[in-house]
Amino acid sequence: MPAMAAFSEVAKAQGVNKVAEAAGVNRESLYKTLKGGSKTRYETIQKLMLALGVELTVQPIAARKTRT
Repeated sequence: MPAMAAFSEVAKAQGVNKVAEAAGVNRESLYKTLKGGSKTRYETIQKLMLALGVELTVQPIAARKTRT
């Protein structure tokens, strides 16, 4: 599941109005962001993640086994 779709599900479960207020954005902007397909600023995604109580973690991909 793409990240924005997951964020959308969590925002709906927590209440979009509540999440929008916590993120400091208006409800319409949040819906537009969660819809995807637009160029969303990373700052907006950070605010959304903070409001949802989640964080983004980056880690290296495990080395793939090669066939011999």
